[in-house]
Amino acid sequence: MGPFGDGKKRKSWQRLSFGRQLTKSGALEQERATSRRLLRLFFLAFHVVFVTAIVAANRLKDLDTQEQRDKVVALFGIVVIVHAVMFLLIRTFHREILVPGPRFRQYFLLITFALVTSRVLLFQQWAPAYLVPFPVLAMTLALIYTGRVAVHSIGAVLILFGLMVWTDAAYYQAHPLELKFALPDDATTLVVAQFLGCLVAILGVHRIRTRTRLVTIGLMSGLAQFVAILFLQTNQLMDFALFRQFVDIGHPAHGLLNGVISGILVTSMLPYVERIFDVSTDMRLIELADTNRPLLKDFALLAPGSFQHSLMVGQLAEEAAGSIGANSLLARVSALYHDDTSISAFTPALVTTIRALDVGRCRRVVYAASASRSSAMP
Repeated sequence: MGPFGDGKKRKSWQRLSFGRQLTKSGALEQERATSRRLLRLFFLAFHVVFVTAIVAANRLKDLDTQEQRDKVVALFGIVVIVHAVMFLLIRTFHREILVPGPRFRQYFLLITFALVTSRVLLFQQWAPAYLVPFPVLAMTLALIYTGRVAVHSIGAVLILFGLMVWTDAAYYQAHPLELKFALPDDATTLVVAQFLGCLVAILGVHRIRTRTRLVTIGLMSGLAQFVAILFLQTNQLMDFALFRQFVDIGHPAHGLLNGVISGILVTSMLPYVERIFDVSTDMRLIELADTNRPLLKDFALLAPGSFQHSLMVGQLAEEAAGSIGANSLLARVSALYHDDTSISAFTPALVTTIRALDVGRCRRVVYAASASRSSAMP
């Protein structure tokens, strides 16, 4: 029996006493969490206002009447709803993106860049609406994050793009101007065709192993857009006589060209995307697994035993990862480089000297250097 009773009562007293107190580290963590939430809300509010300005750019030119101001307010409400739905989807399925940090900034930077690019292309009349390369955004999001993130994000972006095209078409009807590229009469056809093309692109980039396959995926995306636009513009699909009316197949051709251009753009941009966003795609992992890379060649020369050990561990890790449905290529490459510190103790001068010696002397120098390093460790 202690001053606070028996052991069970002492535990109860400790839980009641210290459980309600907030330590300094807990208070700091709570303040950080609150500041992160406020920062996230502020950023989302700013993004909503910025996207509304992009979507309603032409509407903002003429705010003299109450009707025009009401339309802008209605557009703002739709943008808020789209952001709210997208935020709930991300919070439900992809909470890691909402953590303030590089991935959070990169995600919204990609979304904003896509919307600004589409606005510039439409405003400057540099390309028709069906040529805005949204499959590039879809494939980039699928490569950086996951396919589900790409589907949710591209759906929200295309809804905003449809609003943009719809408001521009209404503005140019009220203010007749000579346009280089006519806007589509039905924004729904545009959005559905672009979404189907993006969906094909997202499904195609899953575990790709060659960069040239990206061009093939772009072609498949373009074909999906071509077929979707052609069928959506034809009300009676079984009446083939109606196809004779398609003297101008400009929109379907633009959809096909959109997919091809998107595949070429992603293929050329992928190395920079991997470097900027710090991601390793399967194509990059295949390049890292090449034993002719300078690091692995030095590894095989300076520590052949550890190199063979890493090769065996890589094979075992690949088989184990494949049996549970994980990324077997990532497991093999990670195991291949897991022991590359075996050559980190060698200076460039020593490496040059070893390469100039014969194989027998190389082994003796490597073993001597390894022994000296091991003996120096505590």
